[in-house]
Amino acid sequence: MSVSKSGALTCIPQEHILCGLCRSSFMVCSCTGLKHGMNYVFDKLPEPPEGGTSPGQLIKRWTSIVAMSTRLGRFDSERWYMDNSSTVLAAINLKSDTLRQMLEDYIATLDKSPQLSMLATCVKCKSSKKATQLEAISSEARVAMSTFLSGDWSCITFIGTVLLQNAFQASDPQKYPLNDPQLVTIFQCGVGLLSSILQMGYDEWGYHLALESDRNPIIQVGGGMSRDTLSAFQRFMS
Repeated sequence: MSVSKSGALTCIPQEHILCGLCRSSFMVCSCTGLKHGMNYVFDKLPEPPEGGTSPGQLIKRWTSIVAMSTRLGRFDSERWYMDNSSTVLAAINLKSDTLRQMLEDYIATLDKSPQLSMLATCVKCKSSKKATQLEAISSEARVAMSTFLSGDWSCITFIGTVLLQNAFQASDPQKYPLNDPQLVTIFQCGVGLLSSILQMGYDEWGYHLALESDRNPIIQVGGGMSRDTLSAFQRFMS
């Protein structure tokens, strides 16, 4: 297995696919009631190398993993990359501060959301205390946004994409105009697309999973990249 200079990943998928729920090889998984290929994750793939962590390279890695996925591979990720990646990356670069503020605006409304209990369950928060639920949901939403902005999309959880999508849908159109071309591009070809794709491979049992649940996401910090954020498996460890 290898990672090219473009960020593209090549490997034998069967050697790296696990059930994200029991963490057993898909060949010996004993989980019942799941459709074929649902809630699978990729395990122990090579880390993005130094010099290979630009947003474009990380998104290229994501397209490679999607293409190897049993269920997600129905989406032509390589064609999407050729047709849309440069436009999406340019839009994200222009609107990163706006996107972070949009998320914070959404987080500020969560305490009154009728979805609070459901979202808390999706982020595996077992507490019935509202403050604890809000913290758990907010934390995952912020990790999802930071990971999205860095381009490390294969480390974004299914619930993370749902929270980002919620932030767009709940946003004030006066503050975030519906006809803003960059925001439209980011929603249609980025956030909304990500959520739709993960919905192909994850169900209500797999909201806490990402394609690479075992790897720490690469996050932009200042002028560099950090690998200090916990992986999805670590964040949602039972």
